[in-house]
Amino acid sequence: MAKKQYNSGLSFKFISVRNKILMVVIGIILFFAPFIFIYFPSKQKDLLINSYNEEVKNMAATVALGVNVALIEQNFSGVEMSMQYAKSDDRLTFIALIQIDTLEAVKGKARELKKTAFSVFPEKYNLDTEIQSSDAIIVKEAPIQSEVLSGKVMVGFSTKTIQETVKKVQVTSFIASGLISLLSIIIGYILARNISNPILILRNAHLKVGEGDLQQSVDVRSRDEIGELAVSFNHMVEHLDKAEKELQLQKTRIEEKNKEMMDSITYSKRIQYSLLAKEIVLKGKFKQHFLFFQPKDIVSGDFYWLHDLSNGRFVLAIADSTGHGVPGAIMSMLNISCLNEAVISEKLTEPKDIMNYTRDKIIDHLMFDTEGGKDGMDCALLSFDLKTNTLTYAGANNPVWVVREKKLIELEPDKMPVSKHQRDTVPFKQQTLQLQKEDMIYSFTDGMADQFGGPKGKKFMYKQLKQLLIDISELPMKEQRAAIESALTAWKGDLEQVDDITLMGIRI
Repeated sequence: MAKKQYNSGLSFKFISVRNKILMVVIGIILFFAPFIFIYFPSKQKDLLINSYNEEVKNMAATVALGVNVALIEQNFSGVEMSMQYAKSDDRLTFIALIQIDTLEAVKGKARELKKTAFSVFPEKYNLDTEIQSSDAIIVKEAPIQSEVLSGKVMVGFSTKTIQETVKKVQVTSFIASGLISLLSIIIGYILARNISNPILILRNAHLKVGEGDLQQSVDVRSRDEIGELAVSFNHMVEHLDKAEKELQLQKTRIEEKNKEMMDSITYSKRIQYSLLAKEIVLKGKFKQHFLFFQPKDIVSGDFYWLHDLSNGRFVLAIADSTGHGVPGAIMSMLNISCLNEAVISEKLTEPKDIMNYTRDKIIDHLMFDTEGGKDGMDCALLSFDLKTNTLTYAGANNPVWVVREKKLIELEPDKMPVSKHQRDTVPFKQQTLQLQKEDMIYSFTDGMADQFGGPKGKKFMYKQLKQLLIDISELPMKEQRAAIESALTAWKGDLEQVDDITLMGIRI
């Protein structure tokens, strides 16, 4: 953006804006003495105050724009620089940054807004955040909206200059003379045109900048206050435009990095899902079953794994690896690898032996992790013999529930994880249950029970989950899954999901 140079045009050099306005007013009063005596002072007063109001409003909008840009850049020194533009004006009574906070309802009372003035100039000025314009001061405000701050810029300008001008107009109306009326009209017309046009151009440019158009530039036609303001405006817009372009560049770079990261995570999901039990395999083992699997992120720390055993049975694991997202997914792949080794290489068939072996392997793999080394999983490991309808179970923190004729049978786990732990030398125990036709077996991780929500923002809890599963246990599989998803959605509401969620139901 090229800097504009001064040119003479039709304006008088080195004559202040105030004097130019006075010359226009005097010329008009001298010509229209009787009319000015009654009507003009009132109209001139309204015109001056309205123009002054617009100037103050534009000042507030300009400062607010600078503050918003500075906050977006987190350039807090830039906030002060934006305010400095108004501080240099000798008509300024005060300028303040107001923070507006929304308070939650207390004891049935409606919400209310709390306004806090955290920056006021002059510092000793006793600011009332509810101050309104009066005869002595004109107050205008403009909004501030960013992730750092929500509030407004409030500026107050003294009306002393305007009041003095109005008084002079009123006094001059009594002594006006019609002898030089024609000359006054000519002078007034020329001066009014040269004064009002730059002000109007500058005002419109300010409004467009306030709306986000940073391509504005104002021609500088004089060396008075308006000319200086135009030069300052052009410099300000030039700096804001550079800042905006830099922000756009940074935004583009961040978007590119985010896309690369999301592409990598999406590819990781394909790899992780290839290790989970396939639906066609689950259908081959269980005629009636459902799976509710809802990771918190794209990839998951939860996993479900199924493998045939060398004794003719097969084993199912519903597990919750340490962490979620990418770390949890990596941990789940290590856990699956250790489970595979236990049943394939070691040909272990008892759930307790598989759990003990898997724990030892996980500890060995993480033995050099000096910052932790206690990662692993909570797991329910179920071995099925569907010929005899026998279920053998070993659990690490994760129970298994069997609902039979609307009554719940709980298979309790060992209170320790499959990982390094103070009890990691204690063998896992296992339990055997004789299943009956129409039994519903539920295996799950802690994600749903730990989900916050409801009217008080509390956890769903296992007690509520038990009752839900008992209530839906006789429904078809698709309807059970839909009921669980509906209950979770209603409970969670607008809150964020806190963990991966896995729940499998199997009907014998």
